[in-house]
Amino acid sequence: MSTSFYNFDYYIEANEKRDAVIRAEYDKVLGRVSNILIIYSAISVSLISICKDLFTVPFNFWYFMAVVLFGVPFLVSFVYAIRFLFPIVIPVLVEPREYYAQLRLELEATYTNRPELSEAQKEEINHRIKTMYLEELEDAITNNTVLVCRKRDYYHNALKYAIYSIFPFIICLIFHLIH
Repeated sequence: MSTSFYNFDYYIEANEKRDAVIRAEYDKVLGRVSNILIIYSAISVSLISICKDLFTVPFNFWYFMAVVLFGVPFLVSFVYAIRFLFPIVIPVLVEPREYYAQLRLELEATYTNRPELSEAQKEEINHRIKTMYLEELEDAITNNTVLVCRKRDYYHNALKYAIYSIFPFIICLIFHLIH
C-alpha cells in the first residue's frame, strides 16, 4: 500500500485503524471501573458506623475534622465516578450502503446529459464519495477522541480522590475502634 498523503485510500485506511484504536481504548477505560468500586466497597463497610459515631456524645472536634477531611474528597470522587459511569452515545458511521448505493446514485443523477458515464465522471464521483466518507470518519474520530479523553479524566479524578479519602478514613476508623 502506498503511503502517499495524496492517496485517499491511505487516508481512509489510516483513519479506520485510528477509529478502531480509539474504540478499543474507550472499552479499556470503562473496564477499569472495578478499581474504584474496590475502594468504595472497602469504605462502605464501616461508613455507617463512622457516621453514627459522629453524632454520639461527647462531641470530638478532631474526629469531626477527620470525617470532614474524609468526606470531601470521597464526595468529589463519587461525583467523578458518576460522571465516568454516565452513559454517552458514541458517534458511529453511517451504513456503507449509504455511500455505495444511495449517495453514488444521487451523484450519478447529476450527470444526466449522457446515458453512460465516462471514466472521468466515474472517477470524480468516486473521489467525491471518498471525500465525504473521509470527512465523516474524521469527525467520528475527533468526537470519539474527545469522549475517550473525557472519560479517562473522570476515571483518573475519581480514583485520585478516592485514594485521597483513604487516609482520613483510616483515621476515622481508628477513632471508631477506640470508642
